[in-house]
Amino acid sequence: MAGDACAHPAIHGGPGKALLLIAEESLEELKAMGYPLYAGALGENVTTRGLDPASLRPGQRLRIGGEVEIELTSPRRPCNSLDVYGSSLKRDLAGPRAGFYAAVLRPGFIRPGDIITVEATLA
Repeated sequence: MAGDACAHPAIHGGPGKALLLIAEESLEELKAMGYPLYAGALGENVTTRGLDPASLRPGQRLRIGGEVEIELTSPRRPCNSLDVYGSSLKRDLAGPRAGFYAAVLRPGFIRPGDIITVEATLA
């Protein structure tokens, strides 16, 4: 992504963490708990809707829109940089709510409203 950067490249970023996906439904749950969150607040590059985060696994390939293909690499582990929203956020963000890192297999443009399709699933 043009202009994309991260504060701690040894922890965030690199080829296996080029994108962070978080479900809008997870953000809504956290907002209902009182956290002042919005799309992008947790450092995600892509906010999804309708994609069950509990169903995601490393190695799955997703297509976003007509151009971009990614491979999920690892679940996100919340870090201290999120304490700005409350010290308990890391606890409440644990598990599938935390999001998933992905490597970019085929770059391109991602646009609001693009359909995300699971292209390959692990057996």
